[in-house]
Amino acid sequence: MGHLQWLVQDGDDAVEPMNRAFQYTHGGLRRAADAAGYQYDTGAADAVRDADIPGNPTNEFDLMKKLLDRLGGGLLES
Repeated sequence: MGHLQWLVQDGDDAVEPMNRAFQYTHGGLRRAADAAGYQYDTGAADAVRDADIPGNPTNEFDLMKKLLDRLGGGLLES
């Protein structure tokens, strides 16, 4: 819910930080898949890993507490 509200409020400024967070998470998933011997499309995985995603001042909102504090409306308390 918080991420959807962030997208509504900040639009493109929210997309890049979300993509950077996904890129970081994807690296961990790839390491786990490699360790377990899973087969996957390495070309697609390499494309995610190698994507140059620019920084953005709203990168700090990848941390859920900071995002919910900014959005307000009782989301953090919920």
